[in-house]
Amino acid sequence: MIEECDVRDKYNKLQNIWDISDQWHYHTYRKIKQYLYEYLSIEDGVKLSERVLLAGSGGNSYGISGDFIYHLDIAENLLNFEDKSIVGSVTNIPFFDESFDIVICVGSVLNYVDAQLAIKELNRVTKKGGALVLEYETSNSYEFIFTDKYKESVTPIHTFYNGESEHLWLYSIDYINSILHSFNLLEKKSNSIHIISTLLLRSTSNPKLSSKLSKLDLFFQRVNILKRGGCNFMAFLLKCR
Repeated sequence: MIEECDVRDKYNKLQNIWDISDQWHYHTYRKIKQYLYEYLSIEDGVKLSERVLLAGSGGNSYGISGDFIYHLDIAENLLNFEDKSIVGSVTNIPFFDESFDIVICVGSVLNYVDAQLAIKELNRVTKKGGALVLEYETSNSYEFIFTDKYKESVTPIHTFYNGESEHLWLYSIDYINSILHSFNLLEKKSNSIHIISTLLLRSTSNPKLSSKLSKLDLFFQRVNILKRGGCNFMAFLLKCR
């Protein structure tokens, strides 16, 4: 069981949630920024002048700017420099229904909570015809192939972050998709982060070395069956009217 108070205390002590010394997760951060730019640039009707919620942002805007960018996080210390910010959980978002044109929940926030509760809330505050961007760590990762974790709908995992150990929930892509479909959220575009590098991570337990292989992700993105074996899955979804 992952306690929200423990997650809050952990992140309140951090100076930087994406430390460059943690090359595995810093690569994840750079790819999240890249894909957000691509998703929000290529879709007609999605403008950064619209109301945007960064759910579980840790005070990080991921390169997004605009007059109506709101931050939500349980770690209040990370929100000190953001004007439009509120302390709260993604499983109980303190905004009215359909408050935002774009809702973004990245940084594996979903892996700390009950995914079904979180997606229900993220969907609730997204306007009909609006967009949801979701990123999470998945049990489809090649790191877990031939283990009892591989493609499990929901499974706990002991992993690493910023040089320390931590516990997360892993979710399979099919499990998350089943929740998304139940709310009529339609995937328009998706990407994976750390694909073939997960195999090297499994064999070496060396994130710094393994992250170097992530440069090959561009090739593996082109093959859907291979893309689904990435460590992190990121999707751009539209909420049906």
